[in-house]
Amino acid sequence: MVEVVTQARECIVSVGSRSREPAYLLEIERALRREPNLIHYRILIGPPHSQVLKDHLLRLVELDEIPAAGARRKRLYVSMLTDLAADHERFFIVSERTAVIVLPSANSPGNFDTGLVVRDDTYVQGLILHGKALYGKHRLENVKAVEDLRVLR
Repeated sequence: MVEVVTQARECIVSVGSRSREPAYLLEIERALRREPNLIHYRILIGPPHSQVLKDHLLRLVELDEIPAAGARRKRLYVSMLTDLAADHERFFIVSERTAVIVLPSANSPGNFDTGLVVRDDTYVQGLILHGKALYGKHRLENVKAVEDLRVLR
């Protein structure tokens, strides 16, 4: 997942509310600092499951308030789907060339510790469009909106 982020130059699309790996989340923040025209979509499926993810979202919106040198457009799109009966949970990260689809663990019923790496251009582009299409009306693009989120665990 870190590799997908470090290779991104145009966009990163992350879908899911369970991310809690600090190295991965920090790499997204670094990429946004490093690449002035990088666009990031983060779509939550329900509220964040961890304080680590909520803190990451806060850093993202704070970072977005300081325009990157050379940035010419909106760069951060964060929203949450709230109808979990209609919007089934899914987990993936994708950039221009690679996607990682996170799968349930084969070792522990409560974990998602397996990833399927996809490099097929057509599928990767389809996942980018899929993630962007999930961006919705419950937007979390300012500090107050993120602070108001309830963490599940």
